[in-house]
Amino acid sequence: MADALSISTGITGLLPLVREAFVLLRDTFASDRKWRLYLGRLELQTLVFHTWNDHWKGSTAPLDHKLKTFTVASPLAARGIFQQLVVFLRTFSDPERLERYGLAIEGRRREDLSRELFSVAHYLKKIDSRFSTKDLTSFDQDRLRHLDFLQQKARYALISEGSPLDDLIERLDDLNRMLQLLTAPIITEDMVTRKVLESAVKDIWADTDLTRRLEEAATYEMKHSIDPTAKAKYDDLSKFANFSLAVKSATPDIPRKKIFSRSEFSFDSPYEISPYATLARLFDYPIKLQSRLVLVEWRRIRRSEPLMESLDKSKMTWFVLHVEKPDRMLLPPAIGYILDDADPRNVGFVYQLPSHIRGNLPTKPVMHGDLVQRVVRSPKTIAAQRMPTTLRQLILKREPSGIDLSIRFQLAKALLDAVHLIHAAGWLHRNIRPDNILFFPAVNRMGEPDPTTLDYNRPMLVGFHDAPFAIEFIPDSSQATAPYTQPEGLKPILKNSPATRKLQPRDVVVESYNHPERRLTSSFLVSPFPSSPSSTAATIVSTNNNGSLVIKPSLDSLAYHRQQCAYDLYSVGCVLLELGLWTTLDHLGGREIPTRVYHALAAVENRGGGELSGKEVEDLVWKDVDTIRKATKGLEVATGSVYAEVVKKCLFMTPFAGDILELEKQLAGALAQIRA
Repeated sequence: MADALSISTGITGLLPLVREAFVLLRDTFASDRKWRLYLGRLELQTLVFHTWNDHWKGSTAPLDHKLKTFTVASPLAARGIFQQLVVFLRTFSDPERLERYGLAIEGRRREDLSRELFSVAHYLKKIDSRFSTKDLTSFDQDRLRHLDFLQQKARYALISEGSPLDDLIERLDDLNRMLQLLTAPIITEDMVTRKVLESAVKDIWADTDLTRRLEEAATYEMKHSIDPTAKAKYDDLSKFANFSLAVKSATPDIPRKKIFSRSEFSFDSPYEISPYATLARLFDYPIKLQSRLVLVEWRRIRRSEPLMESLDKSKMTWFVLHVEKPDRMLLPPAIGYILDDADPRNVGFVYQLPSHIRGNLPTKPVMHGDLVQRVVRSPKTIAAQRMPTTLRQLILKREPSGIDLSIRFQLAKALLDAVHLIHAAGWLHRNIRPDNILFFPAVNRMGEPDPTTLDYNRPMLVGFHDAPFAIEFIPDSSQATAPYTQPEGLKPILKNSPATRKLQPRDVVVESYNHPERRLTSSFLVSPFPSSPSSTAATIVSTNNNGSLVIKPSLDSLAYHRQQCAYDLYSVGCVLLELGLWTTLDHLGGREIPTRVYHALAAVENRGGGELSGKEVEDLVWKDVDTIRKATKGLEVATGSVYAEVVKKCLFMTPFAGDILELEKQLAGALAQIRA
């Protein structure tokens, strides 16, 4: 039996050869545009292989050390990896085997090159179960000659089409599946999938066509795969790439049939979730004489904001939300956009609800003369059966004693995973808080909503009524706009203060979910949706054929995006803290946070005419942060050390200069390992 040193050294030595084989195959398909689909499918398999390979070099420890550690712990699995690499390289170094996949060695001396390749790869045939440290010297010399030939002389040419090329892609898929299977305890499928999603759009600004090819390839694999797990994986990749492309090429152009007027809806008080969100009944949808229940989020454009520019920004947000996206992103599908004819500054996003909520509205019989007709029941009846519950309502009202800890862990992981994907796609949320996380009634055996049970498997992340683009704007502290109003909640504090006539009561709650640096930016204290772009935020290149702005990110805007991602992650940490302690921020520290936030907002609203100086406002903000951070001490008892550590990393990173996406991925991975 081979020893750990020989096997780990053998794997380390063969990996560069496998990578070079992938490069040769890619160059072959890239030579002619007619092979575009095969090129995309090949690049997809290459991405999966590199994701697996990068795990071994993604640490501060050298690659050979990590592999040796794995080999000692799992000798049979390591030997299986070594054998898979050997068989793969034999296949793509043997002219006869290459012909089975529609390939041949290209060059004027094709026969000579084929013999030379066969010769330099002959050492692979000698590798068997007796491979040991005494073979390493000759092995290293042989594999270097092999690598040099692949890099300097070898070129593949396509000699057939159709089935052999499909077999080629399937052979690459088999290699990736086996490598993942053999390292499953160390490299989970979730880790690979998450990294593939992130890598697929990593260079979207530099090479948009690559992302498009990967999206096309994933769509093809999804349609032709018979494995349900693989089908779901490719479907997620296809939708995520499409979502990222929508973020990059967002346009304010909305199809006319997607634009609704208020008269097409029934807005009834029992449907109201908050002043900015409500359920509504949409008439004559999806076809005439039918109706659907939908979710509407309102966006109020302030008088100080340029109307047309603000409308374009909100339409671009809608454009991104309307494309298909993976379920794990928790984002609602936007199916329409409301323009209010009476008030053009009031617009709404129309979201589709889960199938058992939106359709088959309950009816009752009504007599019309001698005829009995069935009409939809009253909004109060429908709302009692189908209204969502926010996380805040769940904690404070519906389940004040708490829900099962395993469900809370599940929700925390789902939220962090969703935010990571939103950021990886180049977007931001900037409004993460418990009243923007919705749970709908679960479906019963009859396919109807069960208002007594909530579906914790499919939460919905909303709150995009003021969510801007990741790369579009940097807040300008010199801007002075009207205060940003929020939904109802706590009663006003200091009722006799002049500021209470302008500030909404819920300001004192939602503001505490913002990162302290965001709160201390005056434009964010009064308006989290800046009204004009900063020249350092992005470079406006040109307009497209439709007259829409084409924006490319500058280095400053990308740095700004990372910073804003960190701010989002802080908000996630606040929500995770609430899930762990099963209370809300305004109930921490003797309910001091609402009072302090109110004073800070009131001081900003008074524009220097209040009782607090800028330094005093800053002190109040950091006292809130200190109260929130101190509350994490109770997490270890309630949730365990791993969960507590995840929350602390979200809340204590001020400032954060590292790779925010990598941190999010690590935190989501840590939550995935927790068991209640």
